[in-house]
Formats: sequence, structure tokens, C-alpha cells
Amino acid sequence: MASTDKHAEFKTTNPSFHPVEGEGRNQYVISLKSPYAATAERPGDVAILACSDCHGSDNPAAPGGPHGSNYRGLLRLHYEQEDGRPESEFAYALCYSCHERSSLLGNESFPYHALHIEGSRAANQPGTSCFSCHDAHGSTRYQYLIRFNEDVVRPNQDGKLEYKAQGVASRHGSCMLNCHGVEHNPKSY
Repeated sequence: MASTDKHAEFKTTNPSFHPVEGEGRNQYVISLKSPYAATAERPGDVAILACSDCHGSDNPAAPGGPHGSNYRGLLRLHYEQEDGRPESEFAYALCYSCHERSSLLGNESFPYHALHIEGSRAANQPGTSCFSCHDAHGSTRYQYLIRFNEDVVRPNQDGKLEYKAQGVASRHGSCMLNCHGVEHNPKSY
């Protein structure tokens, strides 16, 4: 993966970003675990993150700070970025430390989350990483941290690679792209 401008990804003027430079834009994030909150409304709510919430040593007994990790990107927990790997609590431990696994695999925020992450045994189609559709830092173009990994997600036959959300905090939208040989021209949900 190419290096990117992290400051640009976290800007609060972006359509979406993890809340490092300020609270997020979404008033309701379905899958958040307590004490994380979209906005700090009660004492103890965590609505702004620090880089060290995700990056640092993977060994709790090691000195604090980013002195080394067995995980790519100096991550504190594992985050599978390869396509076609099986979903597990370990594979996305970093994501699941703040987001409820049962919510994501229960399709509460997106009706096809489980199909994308776990794949389809019936179609002999492996799942794909959260990284295939999302940027963990932010998106300068789309809501919901959408940023397609173009090593996996490619333009459709009309040359389009885009996502369109419909409504505010809705579970509806459409994608125009090609992923795993499946043409989305568009695929609506």
C-alpha cells in the first residue's frame, strides 16, 4: 500500500474520518462499543481517539508508545488487510476492539456486511478484508470511511469506481465497481 497523507485523511472537513482531530460527523454509529460514542454526551464517553489507541506495541508489558509491534503498521492488535482470508475475532481484532463484531456480522449497518467479510460458501467465494472497502483513517471522498483498495476493487465495465450513499445514516446506497469478478453497475442495497 502506498504511503498517504494522514493529516489529510483525518481532516474534520472530510466526508468521513475516525475522530482524531475532532468528534466525528455521524451522530449515530450502530456498531460502537461502550465507552465509545459518536459524540460525547455523558461523562466517560470517548468520542475522540488518539493515534496510540490503534498504534503502539502489541505487548501490553512493553514500554508505552510505538516501539515495535508484530503487526503491520505498528498496530496494537491484528488487522487483516489481505483479501480472501477467513473472518475471525483475531483477524479484525483492531476493528472489533471498538466495533461490535455481532453488529457488523449481523448486517446492522450495511445489509451485506457479513457476505463481504465472511464470503459465500455456496458460491465458493471467500470474504474480503474491511480494508478492501474502508480506510481506517478517513476518506476524502465518501461517507462511512469508504475508500476502495484498488488492488482488489476495480472499475466496472463502464470505467466507474464509486460509492453513493442514499439518505442520512441510512443503510442504503449503491456501488459502481467490479470486485471478485462481480460487476456492480450499479448494485443497490
